[in-house]
Amino acid sequence: MVFFKIVDLEKLLDSTHDPIADFINGATADVIEFTSNLLFEQFKTQTEKLNKMETYPQLCKRAEGIGCEIHKVVFRGFQAPEALQRMHDEAIEKRTALTLESETEEQAQSLKDFKLNKEFERAEKNQDLEKKQLVHRQHMENMKHQQVILQEQQAHDQKIKQQKEEQNLTMQFYNSLKDMGVELTKYLVAQEQKPEKLIQIVSDKNNNATNPQIHLHNKE
Repeated sequence: MVFFKIVDLEKLLDSTHDPIADFINGATADVIEFTSNLLFEQFKTQTEKLNKMETYPQLCKRAEGIGCEIHKVVFRGFQAPEALQRMHDEAIEKRTALTLESETEEQAQSLKDFKLNKEFERAEKNQDLEKKQLVHRQHMENMKHQQVILQEQQAHDQKIKQQKEEQNLTMQFYNSLKDMGVELTKYLVAQEQKPEKLIQIVSDKNNNATNPQIHLHNKE
């Protein structure tokens, strides 16, 4: 749609017999120049420029030449030939199918990546748990080993202490014997000697008979 006004009526009447045809020719020339360097996909993304006055220099110049002034141009869409429109529709369908296929594949890959990441995280958690359990078992074994060593050390210390106490008691006993005038050397020798024979005589207290007399003879 082209919005214009007549500025000079006499000039309009003298310059043209069909101002609308002049506008169509000028606009067509500008549109051809605009689209000649664009691909179809580029054209679809730049159609908003067809609503701007700077896109139509030839239209404005032609309008000025016939006594008119262009105020605004409104682009209301385009209509392609049937064959081109069919090709365009097929291309749109293919692009839509490819886009849907690509999005579906992308979602499938994202789901696989998500599952792999979760499996990796689960494996890491299991490894961390196993590592913590191993550290705990080693810690408990070390504590148990240290406890055994401590108990053995305490038992050894107690044995040493007991031996020292026994030695102290023995020394006190020997000192008491020494104070009583006992010769320790003879005493110790006597303690180490064992009799070759031991004769035990038991009398019957309930028997009123005379106690027996015993004579021992040493045979050489």
